[in-house]
Amino acid sequence: MNRRVIFLCVVLMISTVGLWAGAYDDIYTLNLPYQYQSLTIDGASATNGAHAFDLQLTTSPVSFSIEAGLGADWEYVKNEGPAFLWMTTSGTRAQVGDSGIGFAAAVDGMYRNYAFELEGMDAFLSASGDATVTMNLSFSPVNANFFALINPEIGFGVGRMYSIQNTREIINTMEHFNIPVTPEKVREVAEHDFMRTAKFNTYTNDLSKIVSDFYQERADILGMGDRALELIYVGNSQEYAFEQNRWAGLLYGWTTYMEVRPWLWYATGSTTEFRMDLALVGEYATLLNDDTLYARGYVDIVPGITTSGTDFFTFESNLTVDARYFFTDPRMWADGTVDITINSQATKVFDLDIDAEFNYQINPNFIAFAGAEIQNTFGTMAIYAGGEMRLF
Repeated sequence: MNRRVIFLCVVLMISTVGLWAGAYDDIYTLNLPYQYQSLTIDGASATNGAHAFDLQLTTSPVSFSIEAGLGADWEYVKNEGPAFLWMTTSGTRAQVGDSGIGFAAAVDGMYRNYAFELEGMDAFLSASGDATVTMNLSFSPVNANFFALINPEIGFGVGRMYSIQNTREIINTMEHFNIPVTPEKVREVAEHDFMRTAKFNTYTNDLSKIVSDFYQERADILGMGDRALELIYVGNSQEYAFEQNRWAGLLYGWTTYMEVRPWLWYATGSTTEFRMDLALVGEYATLLNDDTLYARGYVDIVPGITTSGTDFFTFESNLTVDARYFFTDPRMWADGTVDITINSQATKVFDLDIDAEFNYQINPNFIAFAGAEIQNTFGTMAIYAGGEMRLF
């Protein structure tokens, strides 16, 4: 055990260089085209956000009010392989009533295109950001308010990061049902699974049929016959769920890019605020030692200018190194994170945080965890432990 802990600590310091991948790296980078969109309209009156229309009568004293409002949530996703587009208008609404008129538009989106090459490496252009515009006009007294927040980001870079969670879910599923795990079979399931989000967002009067058909197709690929119901509910298995949590949020690949990040804030009666940042970012993540060790390094350097505060020039930088070791016996994983932040506008310009934790499934109904952390550059240190055990 002591050797494993020492090995984990060493990886925390060197994981950003000299790393190599495992047997499933070509599956982690799988990318297939898909597309879907949805539009939902619901009530958004000022009196009650769930109502599209509200008429209220008060008997003492006699008075009445009337309000109407609608909200619209639209999402559009299109993945063409080299190009990916995502847009949403979640939070957009319009309201009118005897008290006034209100309107809010919220747009969030991201576009990235990898149809470029730089010195033999995949290169991309990206544009993303969010914008919120709110206008309110009250009738009594007559008053108008306007608010706007605009935050676009435009960048260029090389390399690409991928999520490995879905691939590990497939491997976990095959191992749970004692199905032989081979890269060829994992890839076949992964290609089918790649369309899951698009299929589950199909407009239909019976989503259950789409879901059941999808899992029956997966069962056929895995050679499980009519056991699709077991696939649907496998997440209720305590051991399976623990294994899934071991891989949640993990990435694979490398990238380095530069982004320009302007930021504008305006509100009626307040001083307009503007900020412009230039971000230089690098990230690398991989699996080592027969996929039993995960390592990730992230660094950004963000100089900027701002009209708010006392300093016109700003500087931020963050360095994060993560490592996770997957024990096969006992059923356990150990995490380690080192995070260094420099922020010229913060009260504490330099900040160092170190965290280490292990999670241990002693049996399906008994999970324990323990860890230690150093926060605020040794300003706070703690040791903690806990868990959950079902007795009967």
